[in-house]
Formats: sequence, C-alpha cells, structure tokens
Amino acid sequence: MHSIQTAAEKSGLTADVIRVWERRYKAISPERSASNQRVYSNDEIYRLTLLRKVTESGKRIGSVANLDTRELESLASDVEIAQEIAPEASITDRRSYNYLEVCLEDILSLNSRNFERHLQQALVEMGLVSFLKELVHPILIKVGNLWQNGNIRTCQEHFASAGIRSFLGRYIVDSNTDQKGPRVIVATPPNHYHELGATMAAVVAATRGWQVVYLGPSVPMEEMVFAADCKQAAAVALSLSFPVIDPQIPDYLTKLRRLLPDETSILIGGSSQSNYREVLDNINAICNSDLDSFIVQLDQLKGEWRSQ
Repeated sequence: MHSIQTAAEKSGLTADVIRVWERRYKAISPERSASNQRVYSNDEIYRLTLLRKVTESGKRIGSVANLDTRELESLASDVEIAQEIAPEASITDRRSYNYLEVCLEDILSLNSRNFERHLQQALVEMGLVSFLKELVHPILIKVGNLWQNGNIRTCQEHFASAGIRSFLGRYIVDSNTDQKGPRVIVATPPNHYHELGATMAAVVAATRGWQVVYLGPSVPMEEMVFAADCKQAAAVALSLSFPVIDPQIPDYLTKLRRLLPDETSILIGGSSQSNYREVLDNINAICNSDLDSFIVQLDQLKGEWRSQ
C-alpha cells in the first residue's frame, strides 16, 4: 500500500486532483491506515494512471470516472499506461494557459454558465493550489490590467470577480466537512474590500481539515473577536492587500492580539503585509508569502492543536 504522495508521483497526478476525483467523482475508494491516512494499492494507482491518460486525451473526468478498468484500458490503448509515468511539467502550464484564454472569453461575453464550467474543469484537472496560483490569480491580474487600461468595461471586471468569488464560496462549503478539525476565522480588516485573497485562504484551510468561518471583507475588530470567542477558534486569518499602506492597521492588529486568547494564532497574508512588519513581529503573527507556505503553517498549527 502507498501514501497519497507516492500515488501522485506514480500516477502523474497531484494529490489535490486525486482527492477531488475520489470525493466528487468516486473514481477510486482507497483504504485508510491505522492513523486514518489514505493508502493506495497498486491497482488503484494503475487506475489513476489510466484516468490521467484518458482525461489528457480530452475526456471529461465526470464521464469516465466510473468506467471499469478494462474500459479505461480500451480508451487508453494507444499509449503505454502500464508503467509508472512521471508527470510532464508542461501539462499544467499548457492547461492553465488554455483555461486562461477561454475564461477571458467567457468574461468578455458575460457567459456565466461557461465561466462556471471552465473553472470547474480547470480545478479538477489542475488541482486546487495550481488552480488558484496559475489560473485564478492570473485571471484577476489580467482583468484588472484590462480594466485599468480601459480595454474592458466595469461590468466585465465585476462579472469576473463575482463569478470567482461565488465559485470559491461554494467550494468552501463543499470542503468544510471535518467537524472535528480546529476552527479558523477568515476575513479582511475594515476598509479592505479586496477579499479574494481571503477567499482563497478560506478554500485552502477548508481542504486542510479546518472548520472555516468566513466573514468576508471589512470586518471590525470587535466582530473578529466575537466570532473567535463564539467559535473558540484556534486561529484568525487576515488578508492585507489594498490599501497598500493603511495607518489604521497597526492599532487594529495590536488591539486584536490583546483581546484574543493567547492560544489563538493570528495568520497574515496578502501583498501589503510587508508594510506592517514591525507590528506583525510585535504581535507574533504568523506571516505567509504564498499558498504553499500557508498550507505548511496550517498543517503545523493543526498538529499542535491536536496534541493539546
């Protein structure tokens, strides 16, 4: 039996894709170890490899996930699928680029149905972290630049932001299933209305076994403290992006630290966090520069929480 990391290596998929294919499409049913970790047989890894080859050829995972192994072999008969094949680094890049183009077309034409469908397909094929880093973030940057340069209308920019926010919001609900996990409150501070960074953080936390309470943008300190107390949260997470320099933030964070229990961690992300380094150091905030480091911090805090 093999760990999910080994299954990912041998099948050429990512661990995130394997989890999604298992949870949403019932493509495989791995056993659990004594420590409740997924473990995969050679047959399941072989099946995952078949599914990867078939979906790379253009089939949708939803249409092939429940085929038996022989049917999958028939579909993939023109390639060598029995051997352990390492993932091709170019595949994710190519897919993210293609999805970026089609999603931009959906945004320009205000086609909500296609936009939703393409986001869902990209999530399944790319895995969560790659989806957020290589598609969602580039979409927002591209759309923002087009809008600032007057190349798209305001309604198209709003359509893109609202569509992504709605899509990720549903994903938070779908992933927020571990009722025994630690709780985290996610928001942005007052007058910080750019919430998609916080939304992405909430999605990631939910998939790592945290119970997420997402409060959205511009949350007063008293409400953060109330929510953390109400839910006995192990952590609060704030995204600091725009405005880049906010003179209210140092006082906000200092008071927040004083009012929260000592055991409640403060997690800080966002593009403007470096402008508040002194106060973040003073309150012992846990800062993250990207989603990968945020995942490491979440897993470490969750392990510490379980050991208490």
